[in-house]
Amino acid sequence: MAPDTRHGRPAPPAPLAAVPVASPAVAMASPAVAMAAPGWSSAGWTQSYRLDLSFGVSGAPMTSSPPPRPAAVQPVRQEPAAQRPVVVEAPASEAPRPARGSSAIPLARAGRGDVSLQLVPPAQRILPSAPAPRQDVGFELPPIAFLAEPPQEQGVAVPIETLQQNAGLLEGVLEDFNVRGEIVQAAPGPVVTLYELEPAPGTKSSRVISLADDIARSMSAISARVAVVQGKNAIGIELPNVKRETVFLRELLASQDFEATKHKLALCLGKTIGGEPVIADLARMPHLLVAGTTGSGKSVAINTMILSILYRLKPEQCRLIMVDPKMLELSVYDGIPHLLT
Repeated sequence: MAPDTRHGRPAPPAPLAAVPVASPAVAMASPAVAMAAPGWSSAGWTQSYRLDLSFGVSGAPMTSSPPPRPAAVQPVRQEPAAQRPVVVEAPASEAPRPARGSSAIPLARAGRGDVSLQLVPPAQRILPSAPAPRQDVGFELPPIAFLAEPPQEQGVAVPIETLQQNAGLLEGVLEDFNVRGEIVQAAPGPVVTLYELEPAPGTKSSRVISLADDIARSMSAISARVAVVQGKNAIGIELPNVKRETVFLRELLASQDFEATKHKLALCLGKTIGGEPVIADLARMPHLLVAGTTGSGKSVAINTMILSILYRLKPEQCRLIMVDPKMLELSVYDGIPHLLT
């Protein structure tokens, strides 16, 4: 810069038009557009930078390597706009680009080094709606002492005199309808008593079965059931007892038949006519339908089946899904560890 000869001061700086400018080929475009990677052009080496406006950083290289040293500034000659150089992008190895969905993304921050943001893979995320596993360690089956004991007078056998008297009356009723035979055996049960009739030769079973209503009326009973006894030359006649016996679940669960059964899902359903426990296997039943009139004991039967499972299997052995539209019958089982949901 030449000094001013008039006042002895340096000359003012040249106007901006006199300063050499870069070629339009290397001039940066809009800040929102990312420039290409370094490459060859007719104007020589050009260093471009990737602008990532989502993080508020501009003019910082995306690569983790240190920025190259700036070359000496040299005047660039003007070129016509029609002969714009072609910029060739560098291979992926020269300009690494973070892969989408990777676990770590390097971030460039102003005034700091590269910081890696660790992203948790989706497979390792814990969904809040997933229920926590139940802890069934140390679970003990409920004690049988929770159930009521049958009374002492429960289970008293029917006197043999009463059975003989009823058998004689039944033979007389059958003779009134021209059915000859002999009562050979009586099996008293908790609710009904089975009388086995050995009919005289030539007596049809269908004739005796058709007299069920007449037998009940003549014996002053509510109802009577007549059927052929399988495997015997006898016809069974069931008559209800005058005094019905209540079947308690406790004596069924404490029976040797229930403890020694090999059923996977054993259910205590009651007693036979002879007083033996009736134990069924729910695993062998594809479906189970319980029907009856009001007050016939449907709810008692369902609760008996559920308790049979709860008193035998632990939560890790059996899970239950209960649906109660009325929210009344099965509400007592809310919160037990056997529930799946």
